[in-house]
Amino acid sequence: MSASEPTAGGLFGRIAGRLGDDADAGPSSAAAPSFSMADLVSLPAEEAALARFVLRATEPPTVEQAATGLQWAVDEVHRVIGLLSAAGAVELVGGVLRPAGSWRIQRRQPAGIWSRLADL
Repeated sequence: MSASEPTAGGLFGRIAGRLGDDADAGPSSAAAPSFSMADLVSLPAEEAALARFVLRATEPPTVEQAATGLQWAVDEVHRVIGLLSAAGAVELVGGVLRPAGSWRIQRRQPAGIWSRLADL
């Protein structure tokens, strides 16, 4: 161990060895959400209206319920769903609108740090 690497053989060296490449995962990694609340703010008005409607609904709405709630034509709702699906905000699954997977809360430990530190 040299003076420029004070922790290479110590606890921090062992932690870095256990974390591996997961420690480098950041906002640009593939596991990072592709759509955020900041993206919602920058959407055009009609896309933001449908996304907010889906997010605020107590039950996943159907296309017809969204059209009624927003006072839009069903064809217009389908068009906006296509735009939001391409953006990664909303998905149409089984006839109902849901926030896309990137909006869902993930209950996992960041980079698995706590489970990897348990053996130290």
